[in-house]
Amino acid sequence: MADESSRQAATAIIRETREECEKLIVVVSAMGRKGAPYATDTLLQVYGEGQELPKNREQDMIYACGEIISGSILSHELNTQGIRSVFLTGGQAGIETDDHYSEANILTVHTDNLERWLAKGYVVIVAGGQGMTAGGDITAIGRGGSDTTACVIGYYTGADQVRIYTDVDGIYTGDPRIIKRARKIPYLSYGQCHRLASYGAKVIHPRAVAYSERGRRNVLSVRSTFVRGPGTRIGDYESKWSGITASRNLLTLTTPPERREELLQTLKKYGAEPRYALSDENGFHCGVDRSLMGMEGIPEGQLRDVIFAVGPSATPENISGKLCDGWDGEVLRLSEDSVAVTVAQALYERQINLLHDGICLI
Repeated sequence: MADESSRQAATAIIRETREECEKLIVVVSAMGRKGAPYATDTLLQVYGEGQELPKNREQDMIYACGEIISGSILSHELNTQGIRSVFLTGGQAGIETDDHYSEANILTVHTDNLERWLAKGYVVIVAGGQGMTAGGDITAIGRGGSDTTACVIGYYTGADQVRIYTDVDGIYTGDPRIIKRARKIPYLSYGQCHRLASYGAKVIHPRAVAYSERGRRNVLSVRSTFVRGPGTRIGDYESKWSGITASRNLLTLTTPPERREELLQTLKKYGAEPRYALSDENGFHCGVDRSLMGMEGIPEGQLRDVIFAVGPSATPENISGKLCDGWDGEVLRLSEDSVAVTVAQALYERQINLLHDGICLI
């Protein structure tokens, strides 16, 4: 929805999809990224550049404006092209949330209004990333809210398919901007996709994947807005593909096992969650945002780049055999098919390419 050409591509997808199915719900994000006039981050600059933003109902109303503008424009465009459509805010679409402003949790979706418009033959446009409390306050779901909104609506309406359209044509074995030999993954299991998203892959939000997994019968796919194709399908697959992602500048911490709960409570006090966490014979390990360095109760740690590998080939044994000379870090098993590798920043690009080619292309 960022510009005219993007909106034309979106309306073309809607027109083609409308011919395939009897009922269609479209979830929209805000128009563009920071700097664009109606992007969410631009609208939030009303508070002033660099200020810590309050997490309250007034800020969430500003959050909601970007998607409302986007949805209104798209609905108008469809109607002028002869495609009957109606635009609904998150609240009008029946999305009920709690009152954790800026990071609201979806409690349920009351589908009556959605079903009423669908029964009339309208394409229903819904503002992503927002909902409403039982008391009538607008809330923002947070980052990745449009993905989550689409999958939640898919779950509650029993949709046959949920398609996430973005600026890439699927989920790759690694970030193509950094990894020279990255390949598109045709299909992933829910668990693999959820872990990749949780560890930093930004194509889809982990909450969205979790809702699709609850629905099970929904076919979830990640596709390109500009290039036709099936993209990456996510479902109950036994995927043989492995993928790799990374989080740069994580504060990596290790504490004695008996201090685990104490550290987790301290992180919770600062509103932070570990990017990864595990316990083994050497203690409790986790990676957190570097902004927590030096905060009271946070133990000393090192700033490291952390590479995550997910899939059948992601074993400590496989990865240890691919590490380059001069590497200084740890290999940590996170689950049966996921591993974290801490890497010195100077080795990041070389190491991520080496590990990718060693475990994702076999």
